[in-house]
Amino acid sequence: MGGGWRRAAALGFAGALLATLATIALGASTGAAAPGRLDLTASIRHQPVSKLKPKSPPAPRLVFGVYPGGAAGTVGPSGPVAPEDPTLRMAALEQLRAPGRPFVLHVYASYTGANGWSAAQQVGQEIAQYGDAGFQTELVVCYRPADGGSPADVGGFVEFVREAVRALGPVPGFVSLQVTNEADQGGSPNTSGGYYAGAKDALIDGVIAAKGEIRQDGFGQVKVGFNWACATDGGERGFWRYLGSHARYSFEQRRVRAL
Repeated sequence: MGGGWRRAAALGFAGALLATLATIALGASTGAAAPGRLDLTASIRHQPVSKLKPKSPPAPRLVFGVYPGGAAGTVGPSGPVAPEDPTLRMAALEQLRAPGRPFVLHVYASYTGANGWSAAQQVGQEIAQYGDAGFQTELVVCYRPADGGSPADVGGFVEFVREAVRALGPVPGFVSLQVTNEADQGGSPNTSGGYYAGAKDALIDGVIAAKGEIRQDGFGQVKVGFNWACATDGGERGFWRYLGSHARYSFEQRRVRAL
């Protein structure tokens, strides 16, 4: 008698539980709970997605630009080309940039030894014209002391960098300085600073000198950094090991960055 009662009670409870679950499911499928029933999905269904996912800091906005010089589609000697027309070039740049958005022009100046032209002599007028037109500029100071057979000239390059900051820091629109170009690559003297002796030390000392000059002269709008050519060979690994052992502390102290 007692066992039958317990079985009946258990069956009754199970039936009631199934009925409750069925009612909840029905309420969820129709978008509302039945009267007198708890809608267990309401607290989840009505939460904005933004509250269900962890928040991450917003990514910085991309800033676009171009290198406005050189013959289109060429690298190195390629035969005769049409002469540059500054008016047409400026008109083309105006068409490329979006209204109200920064558009950075990549400009190059090369250190070729103590008797070469300064960065301001090479591209100062060009940077000023771009600034007057509302463009921003990033200057790449390339390390190319004389030729590939010459000894390193890190000290001369460092002074070249300092002079570039002093001369161009006040120019409107001048916003960043890239010290050396592809100092990790040694196979191309026309494009890569790594071809020349002392390139990695020129990068390190040049970045530190540029940052010091910027702080001393109050050109806080000018950012300093460097670039590298992505590769998967031992040369790139050696490049980063060298920077890690020779420059890490100095770079962290001066808040410089790779581009």
